[in-house]
Amino acid sequence: MPTISGIVKIKVDGETLESLPGATLDIGGETREMKAGHRVYGSVSKIKHSECKFQIVWKFDTPIEAIRSWRDKTLLFESDNGKKYQVPNATTLETLTLPDSENDIEVTMGGDVAEPL
Repeated sequence: MPTISGIVKIKVDGETLESLPGATLDIGGETREMKAGHRVYGSVSKIKHSECKFQIVWKFDTPIEAIRSWRDKTLLFESDNGKKYQVPNATTLETLTLPDSENDIEVTMGGDVAEPL
């Protein structure tokens, strides 16, 4: 098994998508913001949702309308280095732009904090 990630599979509700190289996953979780005035007083924590960006191949049978309306899905980000992250309650966050020549569609999904598997 390779130790460096080279290929990532994206699955939504168990179905492997025809994704292209370059997928990213912000795993989300606790973020901290410093509070300061005349000195630093401390920090405030907040929870940030996870966010996965990927491209899929656009073909005649690509379910554009279904992808646009995905809600409460389970997204799996699976690297060939053996690392897997699951994003519960994943939802498509942005509208989809259909290309005329590149044959790929950018998809952005967000959900609960990603869980390592």
